[in-house]
Amino acid sequence: MKKLSERQQQILDYITDFTAAEGYPPSVREICNHVGLSSPSSVQSHLEKLRDAGYLQKADGKMRTAVVTNPAPHGQIPILGKVAAGMPILAVEQAEGYLPYEKAGAYGERFALEIQGDSMINAGILNGDYIVVRKASTARSGQIVVALLDDEATCKTLILKDGHVWLRPENPKYDLIDGTDCSLIGIVETVIRNYDV
Repeated sequence: MKKLSERQQQILDYITDFTAAEGYPPSVREICNHVGLSSPSSVQSHLEKLRDAGYLQKADGKMRTAVVTNPAPHGQIPILGKVAAGMPILAVEQAEGYLPYEKAGAYGERFALEIQGDSMINAGILNGDYIVVRKASTARSGQIVVALLDDEATCKTLILKDGHVWLRPENPKYDLIDGTDCSLIGIVETVIRNYDV
């Protein structure tokens, strides 16, 4: 699916949350009020782009906007596979299930990945943990990110120094990775750990 603008993501999040709470999608006027747009035609234009991108489909015969295509359950985020905290592994982006998450309806798209490896143990991210990632194309130096290197995803600390990009493991047995050609998938927001009892 196409990458969304911030406004399109805001509208999609609102439609998803409203529909989950009310059982039907919001009107164009309700979307206008929520996102702070005064022109219904502006909202209609965003809705059309969301439909063209496959995120929405028209609500049959109703005076409402649209319904979300394959939404995540309310209050949950999709688990999109595994990511390396070690050497990079092949990135997989398919929903394998869902995790409850209190910020699921907050601004910005979020998803979960299962950690494989031990390169982030000094940051408190262990093998088998789930990380919650907020999609982002930029981050500040020192933030923990998920980055893509030649179609392989890895979780590391982003270091921006002297005009260079580095991906730093938080385990001294791993070397610094040159991140010059990486693309950012998102910023790690939360770590979720299950304990066997």
